[in-house]
Amino acid sequence: MLACFASFLLSLAFGSFCVINRLRDFRKTRSIARDRETWEREKNVPNAEIDARLAIRREETRRLGERSWWLFWWQIGTFSFGVVALVVSFGFIYHSRLF
Repeated sequence: MLACFASFLLSLAFGSFCVINRLRDFRKTRSIARDRETWEREKNVPNAEIDARLAIRREETRRLGERSWWLFWWQIGTFSFGVVALVVSFGFIYHSRLF
């Protein structure tokens, strides 16, 4: 039962970090899109220069996206382990009543 609760707490932590990370990714992606649009429309900056200016920020959003997937799969794994641990612990507790 303790493993179940610990796993659910870990799943909650991974899920929370995943949401925060994903929101940071959305915010940075929005900023990139907005800056690109502004530079194209108002300042007539060539596409090659815009891409060069945004390359570092795009790399950061790529890393954030990879981290989001990593956190998501860890959340799914810890939650699944918690469910299995809960079923097993209930099986041990109520074995005599079930069979």
